[in-house]
Amino acid sequence: MHASWKTWLLALSCASPAIAQAQVEMVESRLYYQAEPATGFAYRDDVGKATKAMLAGDMATAAPLLERAIKYCDAQRNQPGRKSVSFSSRREYEQYMEGPGKGQPTEWLDIACASAYQQAGYALAGARRPAEALTYLEIATQVGPYYPVAWTEKGFVLNQLGQPAQALEAYTTALEVARAHPEAAYVSAVAWRGIGYSKVELKDLEGGREAYQQSLQLEPGNATAVRELDYIAQRQATGNPPAP
Repeated sequence: MHASWKTWLLALSCASPAIAQAQVEMVESRLYYQAEPATGFAYRDDVGKATKAMLAGDMATAAPLLERAIKYCDAQRNQPGRKSVSFSSRREYEQYMEGPGKGQPTEWLDIACASAYQQAGYALAGARRPAEALTYLEIATQVGPYYPVAWTEKGFVLNQLGQPAQALEAYTTALEVARAHPEAAYVSAVAWRGIGYSKVELKDLEGGREAYQQSLQLEPGNATAVRELDYIAQRQATGNPPAP
């Protein structure tokens, strides 16, 4: 069962505009706005408006927009006798139907559904409610298996929950999706940074260093990667593992 509208409003009211802005960088991607329209396309505008409202710090506007989209997507997912999955292109849909969806009746949902669940998870994570956030992100990755932001957000929340091994799996999946689907390539640098962070949390300093260096090849000069590489270098120089 999902959060009520009042719960949504409370969660979003606790999220800062800075958190919302970080989220917008992902959602306002080419994958979202240039995805092919499918069932539920009308809700893409709601999710986009919710994102912009959060960027502006207008959580009261964002909450009912996301709630409305999720209510629709839930209804589609609960239709008996078929699955409902979000794709950004017919190529993705056909690839899915030749693979994990083969032989299963599947409704092609608009990418708005995967995005709505992902946005919900990120808003709850920003409100310091990671366990609830994870519930939405689990749905986001099920509904949008090729939607890379859902996987990176899931990795972020799993690290918040102190589960770096599971976070590493989520970030690795995001990277695999980015490699397999040109539409998702934009998330590669973020995925590498998430892999780096998770490996450092698992006390694999060398693995973390290599991951951050990979991210810098895609986004030279990224401040987060540079800062984390300095941290790793300090730990390696002293022979100490990262602080718990």
